[in-house]
Amino acid sequence: MVSGLVIFYFSELSVKFNYNSDLLNYKITLDEIRMEEAKLKGQTQSFYLNATDETIKAGVKKITNSTALIKKNIRALISERNNAINELKVYSQYRYTFSNKITDKLKDLNPSIDIIKGKFTEIGFIYDFEIDKFLNEDTESFGQNYVSDINADLLLINQELEDLNKNVKIIAENSINKISTLSNAKKNISNLLKSFDDLKDLRKRIIFKI
Repeated sequence: MVSGLVIFYFSELSVKFNYNSDLLNYKITLDEIRMEEAKLKGQTQSFYLNATDETIKAGVKKITNSTALIKKNIRALISERNNAINELKVYSQYRYTFSNKITDKLKDLNPSIDIIKGKFTEIGFIYDFEIDKFLNEDTESFGQNYVSDINADLLLINQELEDLNKNVKIIAENSINKISTLSNAKKNISNLLKSFDDLKDLRKRIIFKI
């Protein structure tokens, strides 16, 4: 599927940059990110499968190393050399879990907004273009996708990595101190796995575009 999309966009992209070098290097870097992503879920076993202080610390180190490598590759993708690629437009469909973190952030930016109740609470998530509507009352495309660029997705990946590392630290602390109930531990692991999936979805959206 990816090869077909590359052929489809070849005429558009070849006008903007050297396809055989810049785009190929860009895709190689994305593939390096994919390989690190593939390791992440397996590395969480250190927190719950015959877990000890040593396995937990080793798991934190492995995940931290993987996210550090992903960040390094994201920095390479954001470089000025890749501006032509990163300016390609994509339909924005990034989904956030509708939690206190999101509602508090929105209220900080626009205190007059009351979105605690309603459809987003019921369905449990909110898209970025819907958040954009709340922050920009003149937006006419509420409920529809708005167009962003690949660079915006790269920034979202960076934010996802920050959230992921925070979750890892919380889970590791709870596991080491044995202060978490089994249900809470499972919930924390579930949230971490959700972060992995979100990270993968963002990367796939970029590769499908180019």
